[in-house]
Amino acid sequence: MKSSSFIYYVIIFLSVVLLSQSFELPFSIVGYSVFLSLLIIITSVILILKQDESDKETMKLKLNKKMFLPLLGIIIFIIVVEYIGWFFSLFLLIMSFQFILSRKKYISIVLNSSFWILLSFLVFEKVLHLNFPMGKIWELL
Repeated sequence: MKSSSFIYYVIIFLSVVLLSQSFELPFSIVGYSVFLSLLIIITSVILILKQDESDKETMKLKLNKKMFLPLLGIIIFIIVVEYIGWFFSLFLLIMSFQFILSRKKYISIVLNSSFWILLSFLVFEKVLHLNFPMGKIWELL
């Protein structure tokens, strides 16, 4: 099995986990979560089938540690979102992706992450009225 196929299978597995967990979310965002999960699963299956067809034409993918860091970040995000909430988890995920991409300016990383969190808050919470999980820690306060 090629390394890229392995990554696609892991992505499919994580999408199935997300799909199964999405039915525990509030009713207003279940459809959005299910749609994204199914879209990721379908895209991964298509990529696996395309790769099998053009096996001779594809170049070998060199594995390095940086390839698995985004996947690890998403797994950690899925685990901690229940405890520290959607927005803070997403903030940490965006920051970690920027570190993985070797951005050097820390102020730029924090500002960029803050901008996307603020934008997602305004769009989803204020405009679309979708309430994301606040986390168990914030509920205690």
